[in-house]
Amino acid sequence: FIFILKKKKKKKNHTKNKKKNHHTPDSGWKTQTGWMTSADYCSWYGVTCVKGDAATGNAQIESITLEDNNLQGSLPSELTGLDYLNVLNLGSNSIGGTLPTELANVRDLRFLLLSNNNIEGTIPTEYGSFNSIRHLDLGHNQLSGSIPTQLEKAFTMKSLDLHDNNLEGDIPEFVEFEGLTELNLQNNNLKGKLPPSFAKLTSLVHLRLSNNTLTGFVPEEMEAMTVLEFLMLDRNNFVGSIPSKMFYQVTRLQHLDLQFNGFSGNIPDSVSRLVDLKDFMVNHNALTGKIPLYVGLMLDLQVLSLGNNKLTGDIPDQFTSLKDLKKLQLQSNFLEGTIPSTIGALKRLEVVELNHNSFNGQIPSEIGYIHTLKDLKLYDNALAGSVPPEVCALVKEEDLTYLGVDCSVTCADGCCTKCFD
Repeated sequence: FIFILKKKKKKKNHTKNKKKNHHTPDSGWKTQTGWMTSADYCSWYGVTCVKGDAATGNAQIESITLEDNNLQGSLPSELTGLDYLNVLNLGSNSIGGTLPTELANVRDLRFLLLSNNNIEGTIPTEYGSFNSIRHLDLGHNQLSGSIPTQLEKAFTMKSLDLHDNNLEGDIPEFVEFEGLTELNLQNNNLKGKLPPSFAKLTSLVHLRLSNNTLTGFVPEEMEAMTVLEFLMLDRNNFVGSIPSKMFYQVTRLQHLDLQFNGFSGNIPDSVSRLVDLKDFMVNHNALTGKIPLYVGLMLDLQVLSLGNNKLTGDIPDQFTSLKDLKKLQLQSNFLEGTIPSTIGALKRLEVVELNHNSFNGQIPSEIGYIHTLKDLKLYDNALAGSVPPEVCALVKEEDLTYLGVDCSVTCADGCCTKCFD
């Protein structure tokens, strides 16, 4: 910052104190209405106030919201003088410097939102002393070091977002974060195993740990997270089987992302209990066995990504129940048999990737009835015959923008985007 806010003690000294303690906001601010003018600071852009205490009678600053306003500079420690501050939202600016430890002394601060800035340094251990904090968002900065274990002492916290930083080390135990509903640590350099104490985070709705270097097994104890809706463990180094026991209890999942890990074994039958699931992504693992028939019970499914595994067998007829499916990715497996003509019943499909398998027979003409289809990859199979005119019609109508087949399949002029030898 290049401005300093201080709690005003006496209203009659407002003009004098303003000249002494405040600096004009940088002209690069998108909006600076009222700032550093004779106007009451409660009318300044982004500032809201509450009625003052009985001792002074002065209005007190309750909220400062200057998100996406081209702010620069660093956070002033003087913010701690705002005893009634409840919300500090300075996200999506160009604020640099480090996090002031003094912010932990703001007794009523509930929302500290500083994401999408250039803040560096470590997270102060003092932030575990927040008395009222509900949401702490420090995501998408340049923070480094480890996550302080002291943060769990801020037991009022509901949401902790530290994504897209340079944080490293193990994930703390967080045994006292029982009220936490959202934990976002994705896109850091965190390592080690998931602590079994995660089982105590029974209020978690969103858990995002993507793109770290986490290892080991997914603890079966996570079955205690019965209200979990978003589970993102993709792009790590997890191994072992997908925990089947977990899905007998965690049945509210809507988004399950386990791709780019080292999971092995079969896709567990218990996944069929996830009737609210919209996205099921396990591609780029080492999963084996057949595609389970029960997938047809997941009627809300929109994304099914099983590619780049070691799956065998054919495409189950039960897929025809997935009327909301938009993306079907089965590429780079050992699947065989014919492509079922019933795939044409999936009228919302946009992406179909069946390449790098052993499918035989002809391309079903019913695919040409899927007018939402944008991307169709069928190459590196054992398909024969020609591309049906109904499918070519999608290309001519510019609905289908990519059609890739083997060169052994006859393709009319202008129909196929590319053929593969």
